[in-house]
Amino acid sequence: PQPWYEIALYYNGLKMTDLSLKAIQKAYALDRNNEWYILGLANLYISQNKTTEAIELYERLSKLKPDDENLLFQLSGLYVQDNNGKTALERLNHVERLIGKNQAVSFEKYKIYKQYGKDKKAIKEIEALVGEFPYDVDYVLLLGDAWMDLGYPEKAFPKYMDAMKMDPNNPSVPLSLADYYNNIGDSLSAKKQ
Repeated sequence: PQPWYEIALYYNGLKMTDLSLKAIQKAYALDRNNEWYILGLANLYISQNKTTEAIELYERLSKLKPDDENLLFQLSGLYVQDNNGKTALERLNHVERLIGKNQAVSFEKYKIYKQYGKDKKAIKEIEALVGEFPYDVDYVLLLGDAWMDLGYPEKAFPKYMDAMKMDPNNPSVPLSLADYYNNIGDSLSAKKQ
């Protein structure tokens, strides 16, 4: 299988996608558990907008490497591309169980909920992040920004003020406040930030 994989890389470098695909498919057919062959084939499928086929390969690899958070994160992104938010969220929840709550996972979950019109769940995701890390000014600002993003400036402003009290010297606070003022049409106050 290794020579087929090398040939696939060669053809891919020459932008000969069809020949590259045939070669990597042969390598994969000879060794269906090889991570490099699976990823190589999946990435070629992604480049050809064959998301369903790529998902099948990523799922196969996730069974071989069930604790690989990067793989699961990428898989969730493929599910989003495939308009399957429910499964994308399941994969992100698995990542969260593996590594704990963090900004990258919470923000991805926020975006998925927002994409599907579930604003309450979206904001709860960021609120949970702040609940987990209540003294992190950046997460408080993120919550304010999320409220602004969802169209609730009246709920964003108190979060910005909370962040200002927590760390008056944080350079991100005036930037968020300037965005807030611009969004509500108060350009004079925005310039003062």
